[in-house]
Amino acid sequence: MRLTPETIERVTFLRREIDRLIREVSQPNAEGEAAYALTVAADVYEVDGTFVFEIEAPGMTKADIEIFVLHDILVVEGVKRNRDWRRDQTEGTASVVDDARGTRANFICMEREFGRFRKVLEIPAAGDTSRVGATIDNGILTIRLPKIEERRGQRRRVTVSEK
Repeated sequence: MRLTPETIERVTFLRREIDRLIREVSQPNAEGEAAYALTVAADVYEVDGTFVFEIEAPGMTKADIEIFVLHDILVVEGVKRNRDWRRDQTEGTASVVDDARGTRANFICMEREFGRFRKVLEIPAAGDTSRVGATIDNGILTIRLPKIEERRGQRRRVTVSEK
């Protein structure tokens, strides 16, 4: 692989982004939890000249998710919220109460994870960021980014005008 100035710039950008992410994840928030504690899975593929990014987002709504593109990086941030449980200290047990539903629960097993997440994905080739779109359906966030046709290497006539 030949190192071009563009390649060096991309690698430097990714290194800085990774360093920043590590710093953010390792710093606890006000509740003592890591800022981005949740990991979400993603699939990336191409179909009909469009890059498709599918990210697991169970229980999330569009209000829980923020998406942005920076250079050739797609960043998805969000939060997977738990029900509004509060600990009940009155009985001296580990029970929790959902005031909105008026229910009390004693958890026997709790495997689902909740919290903030950030997913950073590299866009495989030039994409038309002005036409990027996203939908969320059945717990899957789908982001579609149309490819930009590669024009380098194609012969084009350039007209010369007089001044």
